[in-house]
Amino acid sequence: MDSTAEKTVVKIAHISDIHMSENIEETIGDRLRMVNMFGHNILALAALTDTLNDLDLDIIVVSGDVSRNGNKNALAWAKTWLEEAIAYGDYNIGLHLNQKNKPYIIVPGNHDRFNGKKFQQDRDLENYNQVFGQMPKEKRLSVKGIEVLFSLFDSTTDDGSPALGYIQPQQMVGRHRGKANVNIAVVHHHIAQPPNHHREPQTEIKNEVEALLHFVDSDYDAIMFGHTHKCYAELLPVRLFQRNAKYKKRPYLRWLRRILPFNFISKRRMGEPLDGVSYSREKTRDGKYPSFEYYLRYLYIKEVMDKTVSGPRDFENVKHFYRHIDSIENDFDKRYRELLSRRCLLSMAPSAAQAEAELNGFVILEFNFVAKQLKDIIIRRFAHQGGNRYKEV
Repeated sequence: MDSTAEKTVVKIAHISDIHMSENIEETIGDRLRMVNMFGHNILALAALTDTLNDLDLDIIVVSGDVSRNGNKNALAWAKTWLEEAIAYGDYNIGLHLNQKNKPYIIVPGNHDRFNGKKFQQDRDLENYNQVFGQMPKEKRLSVKGIEVLFSLFDSTTDDGSPALGYIQPQQMVGRHRGKANVNIAVVHHHIAQPPNHHREPQTEIKNEVEALLHFVDSDYDAIMFGHTHKCYAELLPVRLFQRNAKYKKRPYLRWLRRILPFNFISKRRMGEPLDGVSYSREKTRDGKYPSFEYYLRYLYIKEVMDKTVSGPRDFENVKHFYRHIDSIENDFDKRYRELLSRRCLLSMAPSAAQAEAELNGFVILEFNFVAKQLKDIIIRRFAHQGGNRYKEV
């Protein structure tokens, strides 16, 4: 490595799930225990503000649920907190990003879709869009001569579900990745389960297979999300992220363990036996599931290569399905070897300041470049343990 090559660090704060209330002093909303009950903790918000202001940040990313229930006043408070400051007695709580000429990236979360109501009756993001504007598909920033391309995803649903996620297929088409020094995806709902995190089907992305394929086939250097209020951040040397399982069949796990040098759900990290993966596979006509390997090949051919291919339900048994998949020329093996040679950062930020959350915290990501080539990402985790600052843990 040329020791004289220019070195640059781009520092990004990843925060999520602030759950700002419509009343700046209020921490609890409706007395009935509902999904949108708890708002922000004002003391945690003040400590978060002071800590972020102490850090020399280049960009702030907010991965959804900026408000408790999509109330327009709550959203306006959140925007004021980010761009300016909120007067609170003799104290101003705010990041002053406009004054500092610092950018921020934001995507909506499921709580932002309530439009100030108890239920998602309107099934849209009217209040959020009025305050923050329509979410762009991409946002390109230039920081210290480094081109940073953010791909933004709205994973909130329009079916009235309070917590489920869904990424519209049109959001996963036509992305111009690879035309920047670093490519980052931002979405609210989690696209992978962290270690020791119990599955909660009512909070997951409904079209997880399609979403997975998009992220697997992308050139993202980092994927940022929140939603679970749990913290997990790690730079993984594989691009295919596995999740905890609802299927008890295990033959394909031997294949996964053989090809994944660092399995996201390995026994070593989970501390418990693997049960499988959580992708909803089709059955063949005799009621059998195809192996995960062949089903992923099928989805790759269909969704990524956009070729005509028959699914398992079109065949009497899995052997006939396998022969069909083997007969179609595809570059799955080559592409998968390429994916295994890469690394991608998964950053799941906890709730930054919600009153009910077991952990209030955030993540700092330091992207290190040499001659404008990304070389490493340093991860720093912060948590609120009382007091007027968040502490690095």
